Amino acid sequence: MKIFAQISYGLSGLFVLLGLYKLYAYKNDDYDNLINAYVEGDAWNMLINKGFATSYFLLALVCVVTGTSIFVYEKLNAIHRTLKGEPEPIVEDSSDDVEYN
Repeated sequence: MKIFAQISYGLSGLFVLLGLYKLYAYKNDDYDNLINAYVEGDAWNMLINKGFATSYFLLALVCVVTGTSIFVYEKLNAIHRTLKGEPEPIVEDSSDDVEYN
């Protein structure tokens, strides 16, 4: 499950970069070289890009919370197994099989 947390953190980094791109990359010179321009007015384009950036930042926050929740769940699960007296699972990176001591 640790891989899912790492993927979640990676996605959050991607969403932050996409949000920053929407905020700072803008060009509305002519109709051939438009960057993050949707309508003719600059103010409207900035409002649209601000909405997109906010959405990407919110997705990044959700991914960070999800990844952190997975790490906390794994740690609490390990503590619970220790208190119950169950052996710790040994997980090798090369295979998905779980062995017990």
